[in-house]
Amino acid sequence: MTNVKDYGAAGDGSTDDTSAIQAALTAADAAHDFVYFPPGVYIVNHTLALSGHSSAIHGAGAKRTSTPNGGAPQGTVIKAINQTGPVLDFTGFKFPDSHRGRITFGGFAVQGDGASDATKAHSGISIPIGESANFTDIAIEQTGGPGLDIGRVYLSDFNRITIVTPVDASANDVPYLRATATNGCRFIGVGLRSMTPVGNTTTADVGATGALVVQESASYEPERNLWLGCWAENLHVPSGGTIVLHRGGDNVIDSFQFFDCGKVSGATGTAYFRFQAPAVNGTNGGNQLRGVIPGLNTSATAIDVGVDMQHSRNSVFGVKGYKGGNVRLASGVEYVTVLLTGSESQATTNTAPAVIDNSGMLTNTVIDLMAGLFQLPQAATFRLGADTTVQRAGVGTVNVGRLAVTNAASASALGTVVRKIQVFDAAGTSLGYLPVVSESS
Repeated sequence: MTNVKDYGAAGDGSTDDTSAIQAALTAADAAHDFVYFPPGVYIVNHTLALSGHSSAIHGAGAKRTSTPNGGAPQGTVIKAINQTGPVLDFTGFKFPDSHRGRITFGGFAVQGDGASDATKAHSGISIPIGESANFTDIAIEQTGGPGLDIGRVYLSDFNRITIVTPVDASANDVPYLRATATNGCRFIGVGLRSMTPVGNTTTADVGATGALVVQESASYEPERNLWLGCWAENLHVPSGGTIVLHRGGDNVIDSFQFFDCGKVSGATGTAYFRFQAPAVNGTNGGNQLRGVIPGLNTSATAIDVGVDMQHSRNSVFGVKGYKGGNVRLASGVEYVTVLLTGSESQATTNTAPAVIDNSGMLTNTVIDLMAGLFQLPQAATFRLGADTTVQRAGVGTVNVGRLAVTNAASASALGTVVRKIQVFDAAGTSLGYLPVVSESS
């Protein structure tokens, strides 16, 4: 362990510790060691550049930096002043080669200088390229750019990272987290949090593009990534905005949680999730969203739709949340599967359909089990095994395409009998036959 204080770092929140930290990194590289930051606030001037280094960074925890009544610091904070770039810049860092082993960074907080940055360059942690790394237990705040800005990173894990609203996030359209062309990474328990009061209805703290932006680069799309148990708390979305923007292929978003999120008063066209086709391999799709699928509630500041699906060939599986408006299929979207398997109690009386299909296509599958909705692709085929029993409750007519099954009218009332279905009660006693007839024109 290489302790930064052994190389002159003060960690007192006022002394510029940049040179001491760089000296500790160099010593740790030579010793094949890791760098340890004891509790304290470590000031870096401009940026802590990690180019050429290969040592892990460990802190004493991303906890509060001081106790009441002037007590000793309880966690590690790396704080930038006069920011001109990221607080921690991993450009040129020497990650493990050929995925042999892992390098771990964590247990610290990162603070920007609190200044607005329309260029979005003043991020908290920037990793343009990397692989085989773990980033865990990190808090990021007061940045002018994205709290976490990740580029072409491969087979790495990002666990329990909390990012607080960037400065002027709405005005400058700054995402909390931007993941560009990541490949095979796992994001677990990553949180996006606003400090805006819960009752706010006028101040947006999310840019129109999104708080979590998963996007393509000029050459690659983000692919085969897992987002598991991530969350957003107290975010407020502007008109046309979304919390999560996804532009990639073959990714899984599982059990994303939302707490006290809404839109600003009067905003329209908002969404919790928005899926769009990336400019690179845009037709691939293959993404899957699972969990509680959010929707409308009774508030005037409720976000307008849970999933704004503008990208073909994706799947949405989950429980209906709130009062409808869970999934909207945009015009021209095709080969999308939506399966809603249940509902929160308040969603039994919806203020909007659970699935709003504006696609105009016959290739999508939409199943809402609670509503009894089965919308199947054109020319779909169901194959039933031998001795299959079909039971129905009550009388009436069920229309399927150009065929009708009825037990309330004679066969001649609709057309020629083409087949018949035997019906049984719960005890297995035959109730007779239902004629399957061709529908009269």
